[in-house]
Amino acid sequence: MRPTIIVALALVLAGATLRPALAQDTQAGYYYPKPKSIETYQARVATLPDSDRSRRLGFVTGLAKEIAGKPYAASYLVFAK
Repeated sequence: MRPTIIVALALVLAGATLRPALAQDTQAGYYYPKPKSIETYQARVATLPDSDRSRRLGFVTGLAKEIAGKPYAASYLVFAK
């Protein structure tokens, strides 16, 4: 194999192992203070057993299309997180 291919492959594999570290908030402490505590949201209602990401995104997409289809300007926007 060529050395450049080996180096490129090594960089790709190294980047794949670093991906979870990049998911952390790198802006905290620089642009705004680091949080003093972190909470995990506990929903008050039960989650539907067949609910998943695609279903939630479908719901938000349908709701956004419904809002955009009105003959007047929307008074709010919907974002999925």
